[in-house]
Amino acid sequence: MESYVQQMIRDREEFIAQAFRKNITTTNRIIELNKRLVLLSEKVRKL
Repeated sequence: MESYVQQMIRDREEFIAQAFRKNITTTNRIIELNKRLVLLSEKVRKL
């Protein structure tokens, strides 16, 4: 019984870690897109 509970806890921790890594990747993509938008809007303003 104890090992089953420990396995569930490990699985949950791994799931949280994966979700966290995915979230960081998504956040970095959003930041990158925002930078591109700012650069584009500056170019448009100069035209």
